[in-house]
Amino acid sequence: MSSDQVKKTSLVVIVPTWNRPKDLAICLKALQSQTILPDRVIIAGKENDKALLDWHNNYRVAPGYSSVEVVLSPAGANVVQQQNKALAQTTEDIVALTDDDAEPNPNWIQQLLHHFQDPSVGGVGGRDWQPIERGNRNPVGMLSWYGRLIGNHHLGFGPARQVHVLKGVNCAYRGAELRSFRFDDRMRGSGTVINWELAISFAFIRNGYRLIYDPAISVQHHIADRKDGDTNQRGRFEAQSYFDNTYNEVLAIYEHLSPIRRIAYRIWSELIGTIGNPGMVQLVRSWSSRREYLKASAWSRYRTALSARRNAVADLRNRSTNPINIHDQ
Repeated sequence: MSSDQVKKTSLVVIVPTWNRPKDLAICLKALQSQTILPDRVIIAGKENDKALLDWHNNYRVAPGYSSVEVVLSPAGANVVQQQNKALAQTTEDIVALTDDDAEPNPNWIQQLLHHFQDPSVGGVGGRDWQPIERGNRNPVGMLSWYGRLIGNHHLGFGPARQVHVLKGVNCAYRGAELRSFRFDDRMRGSGTVINWELAISFAFIRNGYRLIYDPAISVQHHIADRKDGDTNQRGRFEAQSYFDNTYNEVLAIYEHLSPIRRIAYRIWSELIGTIGNPGMVQLVRSWSSRREYLKASAWSRYRTALSARRNAVADLRNRSTNPINIHDQ
């Protein structure tokens, strides 16, 4: 499909950011180097991000390139709240998202738009190439019948295929539907919000849309340091953010499953689980791991994951959205 055929569809890119202006500049340069330029780029920042404000004051868009707007949320906002505030400023047909430490490849937007020519497609995403973990692995972005989540978005290969979950660093959704659903503000996190993608992916599926993962649609994901204290995906255990991350995963998955599948999910997650969110079997496996981080944090991860899972299930029953501090448990 030619670029003339797909560029009739309007597209805006939202880039959430916090205190990473150098990474953001690289991301923005990539967005301004697309074979099809976005209609707009919205940077979703926070009012207390002085580095972002200083950078933006000196940034000038070259003639003929996409306009760049900054939408600021309050200082205490997390990434879901930042994205929702930016989303409220959109009117475009398609809303694409990437991270401030990502560098979309030049044909990223053109390839995203190609898949949206099918009206049954509600969301499209692709591979994020990471600097350390390389290789090819399938399946990608799937939820098993008993609720086990398989990611692998950074390792997927082969043809485009239908999936259950897209990854936030490389995704796009139909704008009208996304504005109707909004990013789920029940998702917890003081800054970074891990697993927010699950809630929005499942919302599209429940409303009859297909999600497409195409490994050819790629971004270079540079994995910059986080500035909010969440180090759990950076090799160190931090209890509160770990609780929040597990809570978000369980809340989104459990809500999406049928009653029978919920029973299977609870049995599997508490008895077995995963290395990331261990049940009893994975607790024992972590104790025998050669990876010091897994061994040292095994009991803390198990106890925190168990508490988060049970709180998420209870909150779905009670429809509670009040923040939980694990130190009060």
